[in-house]
Amino acid sequence: MSKERLEEIKRDYTGVTHYTQHVLSSDDIHWLIEQAERAMKNAQDLEDMDRQLYATQQQLRHYQDVIKKAENVLSQYGVPIGVAKQNALSYLQQSVEELK
Repeated sequence: MSKERLEEIKRDYTGVTHYTQHVLSSDDIHWLIEQAERAMKNAQDLEDMDRQLYATQQQLRHYQDVIKKAENVLSQYGVPIGVAKQNALSYLQQSVEELK
């Protein structure tokens, strides 16, 4: 999007009233339509990203709750949380290596 081009069009139309005939060039009209379509696509993309962010945040909260519950259960059995986390991390790393 060319800010200079938009400013040029705005400058040409500043002060134009409905009594004055000032015709945009077909290039200017085409460019303005492209910018409007681009703005609409960007708005839709932003909406999609907002929905994805919300879903990801919900998943994160769910996993944080699961982790808290697991930590509570482990602490009830006297398992140090740090040791449990390290064991889980080691298990995950081994699993990833086996998948390779």
